[in-house]
Amino acid sequence: MFFYLKRRYKENLLLLAVIIVSIILKLRSAFLTAEAFNSLLAGETDSFLSKVILCASLYFGYVVLFAFQTWYDVFVRQKMIGDIRSDISSSYAMHRPNQSSEYTSGKMVSWLTTDSNRISNEGFKRLYTIVEAIIEVLLSVFALAFLNWKLMLVIVALAIINLILPKLADKKLASVFGKLTLSQENFTASIANLYNGFTCLFSLNKQDFLVSKSDKEIQSIQKAEIDSYKIVGVATFLAAFGNVLGQIGSLMISGIFVAQKMLTFGDILSVSNISVNIFNGVSNLSSNIIEIKAAFPIFEKHKKFLNASKEEQLNDNMKLKNVSLNTKIELNKVNLTLGNNEILSNASYTFKKGKKYCIVGPSGTGKSTLLKLLTGSLNYDSGTIELDDQALKAINGSSLRSQITYVEQTPYIFNGTIRENITLTNDFSDEEIESVIQKVCLTNDISQLSKGLDTLIGEGALDLSGGQKQRISLARAILNGSQFLLLDESTSNLNKALAQSIEKELLSDDAYSLIVITHHLSEEMKPYFDDIISLENGKLVSQATT
Repeated sequence: MFFYLKRRYKENLLLLAVIIVSIILKLRSAFLTAEAFNSLLAGETDSFLSKVILCASLYFGYVVLFAFQTWYDVFVRQKMIGDIRSDISSSYAMHRPNQSSEYTSGKMVSWLTTDSNRISNEGFKRLYTIVEAIIEVLLSVFALAFLNWKLMLVIVALAIINLILPKLADKKLASVFGKLTLSQENFTASIANLYNGFTCLFSLNKQDFLVSKSDKEIQSIQKAEIDSYKIVGVATFLAAFGNVLGQIGSLMISGIFVAQKMLTFGDILSVSNISVNIFNGVSNLSSNIIEIKAAFPIFEKHKKFLNASKEEQLNDNMKLKNVSLNTKIELNKVNLTLGNNEILSNASYTFKKGKKYCIVGPSGTGKSTLLKLLTGSLNYDSGTIELDDQALKAINGSSLRSQITYVEQTPYIFNGTIRENITLTNDFSDEEIESVIQKVCLTNDISQLSKGLDTLIGEGALDLSGGQKQRISLARAILNGSQFLLLDESTSNLNKALAQSIEKELLSDDAYSLIVITHHLSEEMKPYFDDIISLENGKLVSQATT
């Protein structure tokens, strides 16, 4: 938390100054009220009126500052939340995604939405309230000491009791808020998973599945919220009880001081206002300390992730960079078991640069897994995978991905234009884009759209066919500049003629090395491949073409 406060120290210092000036104006108004009534009791009408006018002016200034503080508080908090979200996004971009990672996309969505809102409201906002309460209490105590130091000591003692009472629930609060954070994270991930699959449910007429599963998740998070805030209710009661006890006690003691002529009647009005400031401040301090503790587990898990990503990036930066694929990628006695399934068993094979390979076989034999191993996105148990005699594990991830690009069967389309989905913000000329969309046979599809490449696609915009999405994904990979393309059923949603046209274009281009996964290899396409490979019992078996 303090890291982000420090990053935005200028904004926070200005907010602190506004808080201090506001409290000083409020306290000065309390003293002027006492002075005004003392003047009225003494028959000094002119003095009374002038003090009332001055008091009103101070209150007006306080109201103006309070209005500014209300807006500026939100402004500063949003700046810091923006910093947090940027750090999470940057760290996730450095993080290597894989099946075993605990940092899933659903979890990141939860962090950027639910967690960020809680940090703002239960973290920074509560911290500002705590700082304001501390300043108000300290200045009020100083003001009381100016009036009567004995009365000040008594009220401070009552305030300390008010502060201590809610701490009886501290340990329980820390436990329940940690569990609540995890429950909210799981809820966001589960709901996102359900709604992302709505199209599938709709096509099967199973919308009731979404409703029933959503209701179950909603009931679960409701229970977690309600159970968590039971202990908050107990802590709040203790804080409120101490507040009432303190204010009643200060009123009684002030009356005794007036009866003994140690305070004037006007002074008791000041004491009443100031003591209210103290006890409300202490009560706010207690309740907001309770609330801010809910944000601490969030900061801890974020810190753990940011540190892990930095360490991962540092380790990756120490690996070989600017590596070029000149001759081959070689597997040597590679073993991989996922769960209870043996995917590779002493598998060996050499993929040569410029050659075209086809991997065939039924689903579940490990074809896609093999491609992920070649990109370095998945670790293997033993053996070696080398790029030109350099171990893949020793090569910088970014450098490796610039040489080898994996195109998955189910492409992802981002909300944006077709151009953005193909170029992914990189600066390519219209000629380069036109060349690649011709290679994947998208020219005719795009020409029929009124805005062409600048047509919006994705959720809430133009809905593309599965084949169009695959061709955009393929164009994206080709434009990326990799010379070694791994195509995982990348034309499976296209009709046979169109799929073969694209495949022949790529297979006939000497600039590319290709590994293509397919379930159905036609006799017509076999001659275009240098080798056809099947995965059998964890081995790569060559069916060399003649």
